[in-house]
Amino acid sequence: MPEVNSLDDLNERIQGWEAADEARRITGHTNTIGDDFAAERPLLRPLPAEAFDPRLVLHPRVDRSAMITVRMVRYSVPAHLIGRRARVSLRAS
Repeated sequence: MPEVNSLDDLNERIQGWEAADEARRITGHTNTIGDDFAAERPLLRPLPAEAFDPRLVLHPRVDRSAMITVRMVRYSVPAHLIGRRARVSLRAS
């Protein structure tokens, strides 16, 4: 992690790193990374307007011990859910 005095200092460093990376050549290629990106830029589509939610939603059944199994790990849930399906949202965090 770079040590910087301010956010502006960090942004300046990042801009320098980006410029250096655009001038870099991959071994065996004649164009720089910046040249290749300039050629690809017109072919890129805009980002979608709606947000992308990468979570995984599962609906495991609550067993008679008031437990659910998610990815081979068992979790306890309220007893009044026995026999029903619980909604589980898995995220990276």
